[in-house]
Amino acid sequence: MMLIALYRKAMDNNMANTRESVGIYTFLNRGGVTVGNKIVVGPKVNGNMIRHYIFEKFVDLAIEHAKAHDGEYYLGLTSTALIKEGYRYPDKTPKVRYNGNWFFEKVEADGIEIHGVGKVKVQNGEIVEAEDVAATNGEELVKYFADADVFGYLIPSKSIKRTSILHVSDAVAVEGMIFQTVHARMKVSDEFEGLIEGGAKTQQRMVKETASGAYVGEVAVDYARLGLTEVVEGDTYRKARVISDSEYERRKKILNLAVAEVLLNPFGANMARNQPLTHLLDALIVVVKNAPIRPALTPPQYPDYIPKSIESVGDFIDTARGLGYRAKVEVYVYNYPLSEPPEFVKVLTTPEELRKELAGI
Repeated sequence: MMLIALYRKAMDNNMANTRESVGIYTFLNRGGVTVGNKIVVGPKVNGNMIRHYIFEKFVDLAIEHAKAHDGEYYLGLTSTALIKEGYRYPDKTPKVRYNGNWFFEKVEADGIEIHGVGKVKVQNGEIVEAEDVAATNGEELVKYFADADVFGYLIPSKSIKRTSILHVSDAVAVEGMIFQTVHARMKVSDEFEGLIEGGAKTQQRMVKETASGAYVGEVAVDYARLGLTEVVEGDTYRKARVISDSEYERRKKILNLAVAEVLLNPFGANMARNQPLTHLLDALIVVVKNAPIRPALTPPQYPDYIPKSIESVGDFIDTARGLGYRAKVEVYVYNYPLSEPPEFVKVLTTPEELRKELAGI
């Protein structure tokens, strides 16, 4: 099963992704967009940064889900996810704290064992106990830790890695829908102190670009690899799902809600200084079941991407079944008027509907 989400998002007065500074001037990150037979260069937001926001939401949602279940609950997060800093100072970190909760005591410095939290005990909506668990190979990482399964891992000392099941494109600006300006601020400088009468400090003007307009992008999730690992047995390689059906559904639900939160809410590398005003204009979410191929969707920088993509999905269903696949496709359209949607399309009009449908996929 796979999920593909195409979206258009308005971001006003944003510094969501900046690149190098030249002197006192900081430029927005830029990228090219193909429009017809020409390429237009405009602001963009790096896909790796958007993916990191989904990761942070995933961790937060996993913990909140645990707090909603009094008694024993399986959390399954690595220490890297819990402290969001990795093993920066392992010899100085006897315990790890996350949002007021102490989680585990064992931290390894050499990366041979990856530690994290397995089960937790919840009382009155708070985590009061946590069970330390360690993984020593790729199979255990996938089995024990949801974040390693979904977002991948790399252990250089053992030459094992896993690529993420989540794929995120850069969010690029739509031609004709971007307005750029500059944001100026003053920085107090000591450089010329004493040269001014009375020894007063000077002020240096700092300039950063901002942009307002529509950004478009894609998020894709390959659920066929969720909980799946390659197991080495002698000279034989085999693929095996190492998590239970209930754990599969839990990880999928949390990931879908994390994707929904990033689509609906602000994101950006400069949110601490400039949180953009955002609004999800529209979105197309396609869920493909029982087929290893995906439909050719129209990129969201084109205004009619939703009706054209729906037409492509209809053709895809016929083609996939003609190739012998029992293809089932569900399509969710957010905030886009459709007079007579096909039977495989469901139209959503509110953020609550979007969250509910994604959680249930």
